[in-house]
Amino acid sequence: MKTINGYVTVIGANLIEPILMLIEELETKPATEPNEVQTGQRENGFSCAIITLSVFLLESAINRTKYIEKDKTPRGDIANYISELSKNVELGNDVDEVIGVRDVIVHNHLWEAEIYWDGEQSLKFENSPKLLEGYGNNRFQRVLNVETRLSHRLGLNLFPPRIWRRDAYAVLRVVYQALITLETINHNYFTITYHHFMFSGELQTLSQILDSLPHSHK
Repeated sequence: MKTINGYVTVIGANLIEPILMLIEELETKPATEPNEVQTGQRENGFSCAIITLSVFLLESAINRTKYIEKDKTPRGDIANYISELSKNVELGNDVDEVIGVRDVIVHNHLWEAEIYWDGEQSLKFENSPKLLEGYGNNRFQRVLNVETRLSHRLGLNLFPPRIWRRDAYAVLRVVYQALITLETINHNYFTITYHHFMFSGELQTLSQILDSLPHSHK
């Protein structure tokens, strides 16, 4: 006699290993800190990939949460959902910025600028870059510091070529905090605390891995 089980297509946890593999590969080379205009291609590409997959992971966890809660309301803003569910406005605001930088990458926000090489072989802006018309939604305008082109709270680069590993790790830390918060509310939403992953040649929790990564952000 066959046994029939329920099955729901939640892929979030499957993204953690690829995220960690990208981090391991990124960490094989020294960090390329961005100049005023950009970081290195490799640094930027891997960091953008880590950010994107990390936010996909969070979106999947939210969808699982809504499924368990039998919440069939149309998909709304994830940051607001987390704020309301957790009663943690600060976390919701951080998630807002994380999604904002994900949008910058996924929609490839285009800016125009005039640049030049200074005497120290570093790229600089001749004048402030301008975001092209049609790019940037309400969230982007909300989280953007126009003067610095960084997010207000976390200091995330919102000028796409400047995105580097410190941005990626900051995003993953916020995503992890959101996942832990979901688990604390109801472990059936999403469990992550005691899961171990192979990283740097040993089994570690995601918390241990994040603690081992650089925290500074410039």
